[in-house]
Amino acid sequence: MPVNRLGTLSGSRWLPFAGPERQVAAAAELNEVLDAVDELDELSRSILVLRIGEDLSYQEIADTLGITLGQVKIRLLRARRAIAAAVGRGSS
Repeated sequence: MPVNRLGTLSGSRWLPFAGPERQVAAAAELNEVLDAVDELDELSRSILVLRIGEDLSYQEIADTLGITLGQVKIRLLRARRAIAAAVGRGSS
């Protein structure tokens, strides 16, 4: 079974009870998302990581990065749209 970029066996960490085909598909989708995140500019990627990975509030992100609350909101919106579009492209 291939190893994904998180260093775990494809899908096994995310779908421990799914069949092998579903695990491989889930790993491929996860890698598409990670590739799309890699394509984001550094500030947008940082905001996304702080929001999703660190579970910071929008205001906490703004304070941490020294930017406005509005910038946090718009960059998150654009980052999520870019990721959704990239994942949608890969499945077409």
